[in-house]
Amino acid sequence: MFRYHILGLLRCGERLHGYALVKAYLQRTGRPVGPGNFYRELQRLAAEGLVKGLPTPPNVDQRRAPYEITEDGLAAFDDWFCNIPRANSPGDSELAARAAFFREVEPTWASLVVDRWRTDLWQLSKALERELKDAMARTRGQADPNPILLRRRIRHLAAELEFLEELEASFALPVHNEKTFVHPVAARRAEPAARKK
Repeated sequence: MFRYHILGLLRCGERLHGYALVKAYLQRTGRPVGPGNFYRELQRLAAEGLVKGLPTPPNVDQRRAPYEITEDGLAAFDDWFCNIPRANSPGDSELAARAAFFREVEPTWASLVVDRWRTDLWQLSKALERELKDAMARTRGQADPNPILLRRRIRHLAAELEFLEELEASFALPVHNEKTFVHPVAARRAEPAARKK
């Protein structure tokens, strides 16, 4: 996920050097990352052709070489952003990782992420409620941590669903139509063909 955060920070088109990226990452995610880890990941991304280093501007410290995202990097970020993993446990950080970039992506993409995540969380909570009912029947008042743990997971899911409502309200996300949604990678691939015509 870390690599996609770096790509997301560069997605707006601004050219940033490594230290500026480290600071932006901390500001955006609230998680500190050592410069060594950051520069190693930048080198990996550059080796894969997802970012590229640019010449250092004149009269600037040579260690402050800027980076920019490539077309492949844009496609990789957009693909990651829109391919939502299934919600498999409460407290997953996958949604929060995407929410950090809601301002940079199409509102319909953000809406799609929220809608898919809500569906997964709702289905998971229903499955946990069934598990809880079965566990309560099995234990019949005996001391057993399973029902307690299941109730804890259900509460976590409820908090995640509240988080989704806050995101939707905060960003005033549009209602999306799954049938007309065009995945950003497919749209990007179609652009050159459309320009040729």
